[in-house]
Amino acid sequence: MKSDLWVVIVVTVTFVGFLMGYSLPPLVETGMLTGEGGQAELTRELGKDMEQYYRDLIKDE
Repeated sequence: MKSDLWVVIVVTVTFVGFLMGYSLPPLVETGMLTGEGGQAELTRELGKDMEQYYRDLIKDE
């Protein structure tokens, strides 16, 4: 019975760790977790540049 409990705990901790690994980097990048908001502006600027780049590619075809 004790080993079944440990299996459930290990599976749960592994799953939660997996989800945290995918949720924390976007929070850090946008500054929600660290309290810095400047990185979000940089991300928006890069997104606009990439959008313009792809629009130019479509025009060239």
